[in-house]
Amino acid sequence: MLLPDPGRSRAVLLGVPDYRRLAPLPGVAAGVARLGDLLCDPTVWGLPRRHVTVLPGRASADDVLAAVRDAGEATAETLLVYFAGHGLREPGGDQLYLALADADDDHLAIGTLPYPAVLRVARRAAGRARRRITFLDCCYSGLAIAMGGSGAVLERAELARLVSEPGDGHGRSGSWLMTSASRTQRSFTPPHGYPYFTGALIDVLENGVPGAGPALAVHRFAQRVEERFQERIRGRIPDPDRPEPQYVGHNVDPDEPWVRNRAHVTPHVVPPRSTLPAAPEEFVDALRLLLMRQHLALVPEGGTEGLKGAWLKRRCQVSGEERLIGYLKSRYARTGEVVFTDTHLCLHSSSAGTRMRIPYSRVNEVSLDTATEEVHSGAATDQTVLMDTSLLMITRVTLGHRTLEFREYHPEPVQKALLAFLPAMAELRLRRPEWFGRPLRHARE
Repeated sequence: MLLPDPGRSRAVLLGVPDYRRLAPLPGVAAGVARLGDLLCDPTVWGLPRRHVTVLPGRASADDVLAAVRDAGEATAETLLVYFAGHGLREPGGDQLYLALADADDDHLAIGTLPYPAVLRVARRAAGRARRRITFLDCCYSGLAIAMGGSGAVLERAELARLVSEPGDGHGRSGSWLMTSASRTQRSFTPPHGYPYFTGALIDVLENGVPGAGPALAVHRFAQRVEERFQERIRGRIPDPDRPEPQYVGHNVDPDEPWVRNRAHVTPHVVPPRSTLPAAPEEFVDALRLLLMRQHLALVPEGGTEGLKGAWLKRRCQVSGEERLIGYLKSRYARTGEVVFTDTHLCLHSSSAGTRMRIPYSRVNEVSLDTATEEVHSGAATDQTVLMDTSLLMITRVTLGHRTLEFREYHPEPVQKALLAFLPAMAELRLRRPEWFGRPLRHARE
């Protein structure tokens, strides 16, 4: 399950809840905040916080375009742009205007941002990106589809088919757009809660899709959002006024994973002991060499681990069939935070009080997210207060639906060890894939 790399992706989110001349949209601010949290959640996508730009509701057109430009230029994987607010159009016109805080629906040149301007900046700035994803939650948002290069205004059935087509043949970059309404329909926001379309987005990210597997592909995600949208508005909006979300993709594989599916539960299956392959000694030797090169402590061969080895086994719940190979030894980290056996990478976070055991056969599924946080502290004397600022290093390790967090002060030994070990193990997997086909076990009689 290869999701778009969050370390090389960016998101720009804008919600406009308050207007000088248009009706307020009180649920927009909460929707933007929750959407940003979910995109950063490692069980959904895991974007680093610094990769998500949430613009203030009073942002100007220049502010929006500059944010899209900066995010696009920094993106090598996926650029996501989201807008929630009022959408405007000239009577009978075919251009969508995103209404900013000072918008005037009688004079569309004031306080608005024409969608084609956003599209041009995103295309040019995100030239290296593999994919652009856009969500528009506003009236007449379906107008954006014709502006996106499809060449015509298409019916919903045709739009759905476009998602499944192989692409336009102009390279590997693709785009995917989903709107809350067609080109002639209005969008709606309840008196309390998220806008209906944004609420459907949040619902699918938050709860997933039962039976859809460990990841949600773009086409399945869009289908589920539309289903949840219709469930939300049923009985609340009369049929003639009921909007229909639109989605279209260009050069996008409909089965390509985008985010993790929170509704998926991976069964933990342990094969019978007689079918477990023995971990080859060549793998153990390669693992020892890898740890030695990373300046990690090795456990002496021959099983002479002593009291420390027995304590490490208890701390990391090492089974009797596993051999200790090494561990992270540092004056700045507690012994047992990172332990290597002949079959597992074992992690124990003292700050979180939780453990994680990762089979080497699944290290390619691990995502690592790092961040920093300033911590301010002070000491009072008779005359003054002495303030000090420390840098806290945050490391999140995610496998499936589980996330383990380490919080360390500089220097950060656990973060450095994992940043070195995981790529080295990935390289070893490329060289000797036969060692990683099934969970490695050292068979003992």
